[in-house]
Amino acid sequence: MKGFVAVCMSLAPELLKMRRAKPIHFAWSYDEEVSCLGGMELAEFARDHDVRAEGCIIGEPTGMTVVIAHKGTSHFWVRVRGKAAHSSLALTGESCNAIDYATKLITKLREIAEEYRRNGTRHDFQVPFSTLSTNLISGGNASNTVPAECEFLFEFRALPNETVSKMMQQVRSYVETQLLPAMKAEFEDAEIVITPRDETPSFEGSEEAPSPSWYVPLSIITTFGKYLAARRRATTAGLPAHQL
Repeated sequence: MKGFVAVCMSLAPELLKMRRAKPIHFAWSYDEEVSCLGGMELAEFARDHDVRAEGCIIGEPTGMTVVIAHKGTSHFWVRVRGKAAHSSLALTGESCNAIDYATKLITKLREIAEEYRRNGTRHDFQVPFSTLSTNLISGGNASNTVPAECEFLFEFRALPNETVSKMMQQVRSYVETQLLPAMKAEFEDAEIVITPRDETPSFEGSEEAPSPSWYVPLSIITTFGKYLAARRRATTAGLPAHQL
């Protein structure tokens, strides 16, 4: 991707010499791998300055394949709070193990993820179903202490025709009807707090739209005649194109 920036900058003098019917904008982003914060600022800047684009070439390493869609990405922090005690008092009514209950929720997330894999909507992405995974976790403070705190992060990558709200409805229903009542039976002040960290919308373009129809022949020429069909990819790099 850094090479893409260099290529664009090196071509700037040539572009300035060309007769252009419409302007060509260079738009650089940052933090693409984690939160897409740069993409959000870029999209807001373009909106506020009325920058409109008929097409967008994104410097994502796709092997000269024209990619016209990406999954949406959402991250959620989950904080589980129980009651600490010496580990000799586990399951005596004197403690509530936050890690135990966090793992129950993580197991539920895995069940939902497997359901998406088995029966969810299919699409012609490289990974053809929506994915759900737990990617970070932290908890406990000593080997002889029932932990009062556990925090983890899970991620949902949704197909364009799937919604985050549907997935979260399943998660919150499980927490409110099963998990939290069980925790409160051990410790009445127990809590499970789910906080959205960020959300990047999905995007699906059309292979018949003007931009892909321009780029596909160029990709074929550039790769010395090797045909590379338009395809879809689970990436976050399409955010600016989506919001422009």
